[in-house]
Amino acid sequence: MKKNNPILFTILFAIYFLSQSNVYTLAQTSDKHIYEAEAAKYKGLLLLEDSTASSGKYLRMKDTGRIVWNVLTDTSTWHELTFRYRAFGGDKEEYVIRNGYQYAVGFGRCENWNIHKTRTFLHKGLNDVTLKGSDGKIDVDFLKIVPVDIKPTIKPSRNILYRESPCDLFFKINRYGRRIESVRCGIKNLRFEVSDFPAYEDAVMLRVPQEEILKLQNGNNVLQIHFDKNIFKEVTVKLAERRKPAGLTIIAPYVEHGASVLMIFPTRKILLVDCGQDWVRDSILIPLFHRNGIDTIDYFIITHYHKDHDSGDKGEKIKNLFHVGKFWDYHSFRAGDEFDLEGTHVKILNSYEDGDEENTRSLSFKMEYNGFVYQHGADTYHTNQQKMMKRFPNDIEAEVFSANHHFHGSIDVDYVRAVNPALVIIQAQEALYARSAYMDTFKGEIEGYFIKNQKRYIEDLPTYEVGTVIVRVNSKADWTYETAKIGTERIPFLFK
Repeated sequence: MKKNNPILFTILFAIYFLSQSNVYTLAQTSDKHIYEAEAAKYKGLLLLEDSTASSGKYLRMKDTGRIVWNVLTDTSTWHELTFRYRAFGGDKEEYVIRNGYQYAVGFGRCENWNIHKTRTFLHKGLNDVTLKGSDGKIDVDFLKIVPVDIKPTIKPSRNILYRESPCDLFFKINRYGRRIESVRCGIKNLRFEVSDFPAYEDAVMLRVPQEEILKLQNGNNVLQIHFDKNIFKEVTVKLAERRKPAGLTIIAPYVEHGASVLMIFPTRKILLVDCGQDWVRDSILIPLFHRNGIDTIDYFIITHYHKDHDSGDKGEKIKNLFHVGKFWDYHSFRAGDEFDLEGTHVKILNSYEDGDEENTRSLSFKMEYNGFVYQHGADTYHTNQQKMMKRFPNDIEAEVFSANHHFHGSIDVDYVRAVNPALVIIQAQEALYARSAYMDTFKGEIEGYFIKNQKRYIEDLPTYEVGTVIVRVNSKADWTYETAKIGTERIPFLFK
């Protein structure tokens, strides 16, 4: 009888063991930047075959489980992480863990293989990059990791403050590894403070105290924020003695996940569009009205009946506490309706008959004043936007776009490009950073398009980052915006 070969036996046993195990040792493809999912360490996932996957295999993740890639890098720097994935039945929120640091990422719904990009800092040498399941099924093909050189970004890029009611000036800064060294205006060094902005990796809030702002001259001031490695970014701060009356004023406070927009017409009458969640109504809106002596809301619109828009009581508390002149909802109009309202012209773009559930039925409209157009997206989806663009191709463009569904749901790339906004207002909470609609579709396909093609786009303003956004309009050629990251109820917005 032939004697057993111990080396051969060991090899055969190892092959059998690996074939039965769902935990694999890391292996890397011939492209040093690409790490196959099935070659990583994983637990609680299914290994499946598919000829359309890069190596013919992929991993299926449900609500739990994780994939751990051991990534070897040549230098300590920021890297772009690209996941090739599929997500069925809707957007999914999962978690990326980088050397113990965890943050949420959003994978947009897609039936075919798609990519999601995110950025994180990796140290020179060996790093653990983990994708942890949290919210529904996704398929993962591979992870690509490439070093990138990213410059700091700052919001807002411009602002206006007033000597009659001074306040601190705030900026949200994505540092991307840079250290803030100074804030200057000409030869003046301005005192500043920095605090963490924990919802975004390496982001901070920079505060310039009001007494420093009051040292500036009236008019436009260019502030330079200097970082190490001889990098600086410029922002414009206008200082004025007092607020000047505007024809139309639009106020969008920070209301977490939800919506509530206040408008003051040329006639000084007031329109309230939605009233947010119940705590928003009670702690922000009602104190805001009381502090400004408002006891009458001339027009009140509920775009649809979700609790982050109607406070869960269909606006009844607002109706009981204030004199409400006219109440409207998505039943009050049909798409295509047009009417004049207190010196503005309104056209309905989407209403109840245009959808089959609350969000798709929500009331979307455009408001025009002296050529300036504001478009209110409500909670419409990309399907509504496609329909609106087809039905009203000449009514889409707007100077200011209030993002549909807080960029929480789907958006249509062609539609938002057709809006061609100068400013995008997003009433949303920190979950915005885990939304594919914002991080992939808007920041990637839409904002990049505006910048590349030199459109009139200025910036997007998530209220979670900048606080209350106030737009003051006299005409298409004469309008401004400002932000105030303080207690909204303290902002004198107004009637002077």
